[in-house]
Amino acid sequence: MAASKVKSKAKPKVGKGKVGRPRIHPEKPKHDREGRPSKYRTEFCALLVGHMGNGLSFESFAGVIDVWKSTLYEWEKQFPEFSDAKKRGEAKRLLWFEKRGQTLMEKGGGNGSASAWIFAMKAQADWSETLNINAPFNYRELPAEKKAQVLAQAKRKED
Repeated sequence: MAASKVKSKAKPKVGKGKVGRPRIHPEKPKHDREGRPSKYRTEFCALLVGHMGNGLSFESFAGVIDVWKSTLYEWEKQFPEFSDAKKRGEAKRLLWFEKRGQTLMEKGGGNGSASAWIFAMKAQADWSETLNINAPFNYRELPAEKKAQVLAQAKRKED
C-alpha cells in the first residue's frame, strides 16, 4: 500500500503579524563592510586602459578579470582612479577605431569592411545620420517652403 500524504490546512499569516526570522540579530556585531572582500586591484587601471586601447569595450573587461559587468560600474563609483582609467580608455578606444577608419579609407579593406566600420562608429562613438535642429516651433507643421528655408539655414551653419 502507498503511504498517503497529509496536507496541512494551516493558512499562512497575513497582515500585521511578522512572518519568519528577523534579518538582523542584535547579538551579531555590525561591520563597516559586509560581504566578501573586493577583488579590486589598482593594477586593473592600467589593464583597463590597455584593453580599451585595443578597441575593446569597458564591459568586456569584466570577462578578462572574471567579474560581473555590474562590478565594474560599482568600482567606477567607488574608486576614482578606476573611473579615470575608464575615461582614458574610452579616449584610446576611440583613437583605435578612428585609426582603423583611416586605414580603411587609405588602403581599403574588402567587401563589407566600410559598412562594418560605420556601424561600429555609430554604436561606439555616438555617430548619427540624423540632423538635429533645435527650434522653438514644430517643424512638421511648417509649410513646405518654410521647411526648405529652415533646412538650408541649418546646413549653412554646419559648413
